[in-house]
Amino acid sequence: WMLVFVLPTSFLALTMGCNEHRKVRIVLFGAAGLTLLVFAALLGHELFGEMGEKFLTVLGACMVAVAHWLNYKTCRHLHCS
Repeated sequence: WMLVFVLPTSFLALTMGCNEHRKVRIVLFGAAGLTLLVFAALLGHELFGEMGEKFLTVLGACMVAVAHWLNYKTCRHLHCS
């Protein structure tokens, strides 16, 4: 159920961030991370077992964290509010 709330919010944030500073790399990291989170939640356990699902979840979360970090650095550089 967390994905039901996280996906629309994250999609909106990624879209707004891309429109603001045009950094496709940030959107790609965020979208890839969200895709992995969805894949892990829906099919991870069935295809890869419990450890595989955990690995995909952590990898997806790390990719989203990298997107946040890149966005933060970009906003600091461009002096976004």
